[in-house]
Amino acid sequence: MLKIFKTLMEKVNVLGISHAGHDVGEKNIYNAPRLRDRPELYTLHGQIQHKKDFLDEYIPHGSRICFIGHSIGSKVVVELMSHLDQTRPNDPKPCGYLLFPTIERMAETPQGQRLRMLLGPFRTPAVYASYMVYFLPEFVKNALVSWYISQPEKEDLISSVGQALKTVVNPNVLEKSLYMANDELAVVRELDVKSLIRHGDRGTVPNQCLVSSEVVSQIPGLKIV
Repeated sequence: MLKIFKTLMEKVNVLGISHAGHDVGEKNIYNAPRLRDRPELYTLHGQIQHKKDFLDEYIPHGSRICFIGHSIGSKVVVELMSHLDQTRPNDPKPCGYLLFPTIERMAETPQGQRLRMLLGPFRTPAVYASYMVYFLPEFVKNALVSWYISQPEKEDLISSVGQALKTVVNPNVLEKSLYMANDELAVVRELDVKSLIRHGDRGTVPNQCLVSSEVVSQIPGLKIV
């Protein structure tokens, strides 16, 4: 995000928002509602609503907005563009960059089929196993991150990626992340052609990101760059 901000000569506000419950707060304090108390907050629909609420509360009317979404974030971007079209019809139309979009038939993909086992019967054991990693001494976790990245000379990379990896193994975060991923497999099925056609001339996909021929053929305005 800082790189994007500097590339735009620090003249454009760049905001990032994580999925609800997928991050820890300041001083590593985790205060999101528990999954068993509010499961609806952590489904794909709940996460999309979370982003809609953020836009409605914090982004002024009249703002020119360009979304960037990766993987399931691309699905979220399409939904947010529809939301703004409906709630702010007189505002500048938002645009979206979809990076490696997962917007159709997730459960039918090879990766989706492999994930079914982890996200089904092994989801709870995976969360319990994360406790063992989470409570390791910090220097041990740092060493594991350095070994995993296998590039010990790149301290900046280890620092940024390491913090993200250590957040993911927080049992509270992992539980909600796996819960959402399991919901995605069930919910993301048929391509939302109507929404994509409506926003197609404002959507861009980098050409190194794999997009099915069905998406390309049905969304004539979508830009592959």
